[in-house]
Amino acid sequence: MAIRLLVRLGIAVVCVAGVVASLIARDSRTSEQAAFQYYIQTKDPRGTLQRLEDSRRLNPDFAIDIGRARLDRPNAVRILEDAVRDEPENAELWVRLAQQQMAANDRPGAQRSYARARELAPLLPPEGPPPGV
Repeated sequence: MAIRLLVRLGIAVVCVAGVVASLIARDSRTSEQAAFQYYIQTKDPRGTLQRLEDSRRLNPDFAIDIGRARLDRPNAVRILEDAVRDEPENAELWVRLAQQQMAANDRPGAQRSYARARELAPLLPPEGPPPGV
């Protein structure tokens, strides 16, 4: 009887933990979206960057790095190099890095980054990263 009670209690604790984790992730995603909305409304990159960093604490989504790179052009390549170091299997990050390297006139770096993206996602077009930063 005591074992059954402990098992039920353990299951309840795991369920509660799952609900808490889901709520935290949802709140973080909402904060991330609010940061991008803030930028659309204000065109304030510094305020937006701070809001993105605040949302990262709960949910380190790679979209935050892409957004940061777009808002902080002088540091965009470094931001995305750090991101691909953390997520080396993320083809989208490699494409975004290639785009930023092209914008920074680093064609060899962009070619290497895009080649890595194509290794991870072979259906990407062979002609190189799409324009856009």
